[in-house]
Amino acid sequence: MKAGNKPATRAKLLLVLGDGASESEAFLAGLQARGGFQVVRASTAEVAEVVLRDFPVSLALACAQTPADEIERLVAAMERTRHAVPVLAIRHAHSGEAERWAQLGVGILRSPLLPDALVRSVEVVLDLKRKA
Repeated sequence: MKAGNKPATRAKLLLVLGDGASESEAFLAGLQARGGFQVVRASTAEVAEVVLRDFPVSLALACAQTPADEIERLVAAMERTRHAVPVLAIRHAHSGEAERWAQLGVGILRSPLLPDALVRSVEVVLDLKRKA
């Protein structure tokens, strides 16, 4: 590396649990537009476990339509793979998982989300500087 050159910043790997056709798509587009993230999708917790085992995931995000038991399987997969990865779950306002998930360390974002809420939440969880 030449003097004065900074090393390339590696994109953070964001694991998204849920199918590709969801209300979360607009928020994910905002996150990808921010830059610095590579999104990997997993349709099930079993697929997510393979990703966790094989790649350096920085954050897991469960889409709003992801069933609660699938999110709990994701947390169990993290325990099996020994990956301490933050988990954010987008949930509808009246879903009742908050107390149980708080014990598992899952952060809950209530839907409907305001514009830029997901981007800001991810920045806070990963301790990233806000991009202008």
